Amino acid sequence: MTLNNSTSVHDNTADNDGGGIRNAGTLDLNDSSSVHHNTAGTDGGGIFNNGNGTLSQNGGPVFKNDPDDIAP
Repeated sequence: MTLNNSTSVHDNTADNDGGGIRNAGTLDLNDSSSVHHNTAGTDGGGIFNNGNGTLSQNGGPVFKNDPDDIAP
Protein backbone atom coordinates (compact mmCIF):
# COMPACT_ATOMS: atom_id res chain seq x y z
CA MET A 1 0.00 0.00 0.00
CA THR A 2 1.20 3.51 -0.73
CA LEU A 3 -0.05 6.64 1.00
CA ASN A 4 0.68 9.86 -0.92
CA ASN A 5 -0.26 13.52 -0.98
CA SER A 6 -1.57 14.25 2.50
CA THR A 7 -3.53 11.03 2.99
CA SER A 8 -4.39 10.72 6.68
CA VAL A 9 -5.15 7.58 8.69
CA HIS A 10 -6.56 8.71 12.04
CA ASP A 11 -9.02 8.05 14.87
CA ASN A 12 -9.21 4.26 14.40
CA THR A 13 -9.29 1.51 17.04
CA ALA A 14 -8.33 -2.17 16.96
CA ASP A 15 -8.89 -4.74 19.71
CA ASN A 16 -5.46 -6.29 19.07
CA ASP A 17 -2.60 -5.07 16.83
CA GLY A 18 -2.58 -2.26 14.29
CA GLY A 19 -4.98 0.50 15.28
CA GLY A 20 -4.28 2.58 12.17
CA ILE A 21 -2.73 0.07 9.77
CA ARG A 22 -1.94 -3.64 10.09
CA ASN A 23 0.71 -4.26 7.44
CA ALA A 24 1.75 -7.70 6.18
CA GLY A 25 3.23 -6.51 2.88
CA THR A 26 4.91 -3.32 1.75
CA LEU A 27 3.79 0.05 3.09
CA ASP A 28 5.12 3.33 1.69
CA LEU A 29 4.29 6.46 3.67
CA ASN A 30 5.21 9.45 1.48
CA ASP A 31 5.08 13.23 1.43
CA SER A 32 2.91 14.70 4.19
CA SER A 33 0.71 11.62 4.61
CA SER A 34 0.23 10.86 8.30
CA VAL A 35 -0.87 8.16 10.72
CA HIS A 36 -2.06 9.67 14.01
CA HIS A 37 -4.45 9.37 16.96
CA ASN A 38 -5.11 5.62 16.53
CA THR A 39 -5.39 3.03 19.31
CA ALA A 40 -4.55 -0.67 19.47
CA GLY A 41 -5.33 -3.12 22.28
CA THR A 42 -1.82 -4.60 22.20
CA ASP A 43 0.85 -3.25 19.80
CA GLY A 44 1.17 -0.84 16.91
CA GLY A 45 -1.33 1.85 17.70
CA GLY A 46 -0.31 3.61 14.49
CA ILE A 47 1.22 0.85 12.36
CA PHE A 48 1.76 -2.84 13.10
CA ASN A 49 4.18 -4.64 10.78
CA ASN A 50 3.12 -8.28 10.81
CA GLY A 51 5.65 -10.98 9.89
CA ASN A 52 7.52 -9.88 6.78
CA GLY A 53 5.82 -6.47 6.56
CA THR A 54 8.09 -3.60 5.56
CA LEU A 55 7.65 0.13 6.05
CA SER A 56 9.28 2.87 4.00
CA GLN A 57 8.71 6.22 5.69
CA ASN A 58 9.59 9.07 3.34
CA GLY A 59 8.50 12.21 5.13
CA GLY A 60 5.16 10.96 6.43
CA PRO A 61 4.83 11.45 10.21
CA VAL A 62 3.46 8.81 12.59
CA PHE A 63 2.51 10.36 15.94
CA LYS A 64 0.21 10.34 18.98
CA ASN A 65 -0.86 6.70 18.64
CA ASP A 66 -1.49 4.47 21.66
CA PRO A 67 0.18 2.30 22.96
CA ASP A 68 2.99 3.05 20.45
CA ASP A 69 3.44 4.55 17.02
CA ILE A 70 5.06 1.67 15.10
CA ALA A 71 5.58 -1.97 16.15
CA PRO A 72 7.60 -4.11 15.93
